[in-house]
Amino acid sequence: MHNQETHLRRDLFCHIYGKGEHHVWCFHGFGQDHRVFKNLAKKYPNKSFHCFDLAYHGGNLKPYSQEEWLQQILQYWVSLESPSLELIAFSIGARPCLKILSLRILNIQKVTLIAPDGIRNHVLFSFLAGNKSGKYLFDYFINSSLLQNLFQQTVKHLFFLDKNTRKLGLEIGSNINHLKKVQSTWLYYFDFRIDNISLSEYINSNGIEVQFILGKQDKIISKRSISPLFNLLNSKKIELFQCNHWNLLPFWIRKHNI
Repeated sequence: MHNQETHLRRDLFCHIYGKGEHHVWCFHGFGQDHRVFKNLAKKYPNKSFHCFDLAYHGGNLKPYSQEEWLQQILQYWVSLESPSLELIAFSIGARPCLKILSLRILNIQKVTLIAPDGIRNHVLFSFLAGNKSGKYLFDYFINSSLLQNLFQQTVKHLFFLDKNTRKLGLEIGSNINHLKKVQSTWLYYFDFRIDNISLSEYINSNGIEVQFILGKQDKIISKRSISPLFNLLNSKKIELFQCNHWNLLPFWIRKHNI
């Protein structure tokens, strides 16, 4: 196993593994940080992996506004002087990933979307993060121990949840800091929305390779979740694995090439 040299771009909370000329930008999911891609970088020492901490994750506790972040991203890309770029994103990390793709500026060759959030907004997500009444109820819930207890009891008895999702739900419901992290993350990334029709036209006209990775036991992201974009793409790939949502990324990293 080779020794990894890591660099940190503090302004973007981006950890860089490797010094290859082929650049891969990685975006993790909720509750993770840049380290989740470390094993992937070990497999490809001839590439440079730029692993970003999402807003309110890792070291990125006071994130830029969306506009400021996108400006920083563009400046960063120019500074790399790279002819091409590859994007990898898991879960809610697909929101900033797809937003970058929708800029239509960077020379992106390939995108791998692993159980991607943000293609079709979940009803609950839209209500709690994008609706005035929903935001008020979210605040009320966070400050009500009675409702938190009720939430935990409900999660325990939702038969369709897999073990890992149920465990995460119980952890979040029992810790106010976890709840605040969910709220802050959801509110921040709700505005990272895309136009699926416009984005698909750009992808199709530029021959960008798009690969979707889904878990057959995933109760959060399904084929229906990705259909608004997937169905509009002329050329795409999809792989299904015997995984739930939270096991999918590490399983994919262990078993498959990029």
